[in-house]
Amino acid sequence: MGDLRTKKTFASLVQAFLHLLEKYRFEDISVKQLCESANIRRATFYTHFADKYEFLSFFIQEMRKELLEHIENMNSELPEQSNRYCDKLFHEMMMFFETHPQLVRNLQDSQMMPVMMEIFAETVQKGVYEYLCSLPGKQEDEVKQMKACFYAGGILRLVQLWMKDPEKFQVAEIKWLKFIE
Repeated sequence: MGDLRTKKTFASLVQAFLHLLEKYRFEDISVKQLCESANIRRATFYTHFADKYEFLSFFIQEMRKELLEHIENMNSELPEQSNRYCDKLFHEMMMFFETHPQLVRNLQDSQMMPVMMEIFAETVQKGVYEYLCSLPGKQEDEVKQMKACFYAGGILRLVQLWMKDPEKFQVAEIKWLKFIE
């Protein structure tokens, strides 16, 4: 029972945080405001998180998990394209940002942007590494780590480039990516 309550609490916090990020910069969001928006008590928040920065890390992990689940579903529907993981990862991240333009602007204006981008980069790198580990064949762990770092860096740089001028190109038009063949 507590497990279900915890899941509902986390889901409520994630949705509330996403909603607040559409309106405010990260540093302008208080724990009190987040809890009120999520309809939970502050004591409940602090049972799970030390502060809003720890919650931010959790939020990014949850968004990553949701993104990866979506990509896995796409792979099961189109197994012949399962080798396009990095392409799909980039495309899905960009679709998320494209559908939340105010969130992108608020992230860009945030003093936390470098910290968020670092968490984001580590998260993407971890996801790419896990994908590379799932591929058949033997490859040194160091090589997988380097490839994951390389792909994550490329994906992150493309996201940053797009964030500077989202009107310059539409995400749906990006058909030229082929990270891993």
